Amino acid sequence: MKIPAWLAASVLIAQAGPAPARTPPPSEAAEALEIAAGRVEADYVDETQAPRIAARLRAEAKTLRRHPLPGEAVSESMTRLLRALSGDEHFGFRYSPEAMPADIFAEKSAADAEAAAARTARVNNFGVLKAERLRGNIGLIDLDAFTAPERMGKPLAAAMELLRHCDALIVDLRWNGGGHARGAALAASYLLPQTPDRLLVRFETRKAGETLDIRTEGELEAPRFLDRPVYILTGPATFSAAEFFTRVMQRSGRARVVGVKTRGGGHPSERVRLTPHYGMMLPTTQSVMDGRRLVDASITPDLAVPAKEALVQAQRAALTGLLAARPNDLLAENWTAALAALAAPSGTGETAQAGTPGARGR
Repeated sequence: MKIPAWLAASVLIAQAGPAPARTPPPSEAAEALEIAAGRVEADYVDETQAPRIAARLRAEAKTLRRHPLPGEAVSESMTRLLRALSGDEHFGFRYSPEAMPADIFAEKSAADAEAAAARTARVNNFGVLKAERLRGNIGLIDLDAFTAPERMGKPLAAAMELLRHCDALIVDLRWNGGGHARGAALAASYLLPQTPDRLLVRFETRKAGETLDIRTEGELEAPRFLDRPVYILTGPATFSAAEFFTRVMQRSGRARVVGVKTRGGGHPSERVRLTPHYGMMLPTTQSVMDGRRLVDASITPDLAVPAKEALVQAQRAALTGLLAARPNDLLAENWTAALAALAAPSGTGETAQAGTPGARGR
């Protein structure tokens, strides 16, 4: 069975050759909405809401036939409408100035997939952007995306090996827009006690019996990080599989979340070409966690702070917690000094810079 990967919303752009840009006929937008309505009726994840959303799309198509709009305006207004009707930030309409080939979203060949993976490695090391020890023996791992376990596995293992002796761990997901659900499950496996095939989430489509279970990994390439505090940083860009990972950690009581409330991308989605110039991201798969269908996919932080302050605040929380739990530890003096440095005006330099976009190595 094939269920779409957990995808962050992306701009739909023609990838095959320099097709000449042209202005599509005004009727194409209305046609795209009518096709979209049919796909929503057939495949949208919530079959109880599908008729209402489809009817609204058809009504909008009639309006567009009378009052045409530029492609970008159609895309923006329809995306706002679909997200307002569904509450899912995955849902969206897209416009491409260049004509998209009919097979733009066809499954990639093995060679194409390997080439894409190589490009990803050069850009962000398969999602494991950075791992370092901060003052006070606090570990920091910056996960920029979640990629397939067979690609993310070794960089992630190397990072966890580096941080294995830290007294607390901060996982920075502030710029993680999602990616592969099994990659997120692999990362979660390093932070959860080893339980054979622990079910994290079940994906269900509208087709009876069509499900996919995402479970923890039993064997890992580096030691698990257990019995020590974990903090997860969230920002406006934290989305989709990053929210899934965070939800697993938060619900299990394994991590505290520091940052901002996330947007909510609850349902794995399929990219659909509607017409040469229009496409949509269609949520087709229901996420079920702890036996319950996920309705609100957003994450509410345990400690709400602006994203740019999340790293420093997580460090403070970690150091304060360590001092309270282990006041006579050999590192207690070091933790106290680290806290004082964070409180000093000049103490925001290295730590504050560690998570800024300009220092992300891109």
